[in-house]
Amino acid sequence: MLINGGSSVKKRQYKVKSSKDFLIFGCVFFFLCIWAIKDAWFPSDAVLKKHPREIVSSFEMAGQIENIYVDEGDFVKEDSVMAELCSMELETELNEMKLAYSKERKTTQILELAIKNGVQNGATEASIADMRNRKINAEEKMKELHSSVNSLKDGHEKRQLVAEKSGTVLDVYVGERIQIEAGDSIIKIHPQDNFYVFNRSLAIFSFFGCIFFFVFHFFGN
Repeated sequence: MLINGGSSVKKRQYKVKSSKDFLIFGCVFFFLCIWAIKDAWFPSDAVLKKHPREIVSSFEMAGQIENIYVDEGDFVKEDSVMAELCSMELETELNEMKLAYSKERKTTQILELAIKNGVQNGATEASIADMRNRKINAEEKMKELHSSVNSLKDGHEKRQLVAEKSGTVLDVYVGERIQIEAGDSIIKIHPQDNFYVFNRSLAIFSFFGCIFFFVFHFFGN
């Protein structure tokens, strides 16, 4: 090609020289690809514990299912109530424990006043000792009942089955009015977790990345 008096202009040629940088980047993307493939398709037990593919929920106590609030295909949010056990027996037992505690507390107060009056009025040592022993027994029963009431309150909270994570309901194994045991499978959900999708995408991206850099390293000019 001639320009201004026949001078020729050579065509520019762009060449990419091979370098160790391409090899390093290729190796980085290669190992990144292997790591992403492992987590996406062959996760370890530790990864599965942190990012479960499925979650099967169960009650920590036995009882009769009173309500189930979800169906297959429903989306549930984390900590939302999915099912409940019947609370009638639990409420009855809790009320009985509270009444028994109040009774023992009243007995303790009466004995405390009786001991005080007996000392002031010159009651025999045997009768005072007997009242003190009865007071100690009543106080021990109060402690036991207080512990039982707290346990029943905890059980009242455990009668609700809540979602560990947000996700889609895959299966509901039981129906309402069914008697279940502690640990029985009740509801299975697929948690909303982008971990596996991200790692699959990362595996594909890093695969093409390592191919790109290896090609330029081995076949670059």
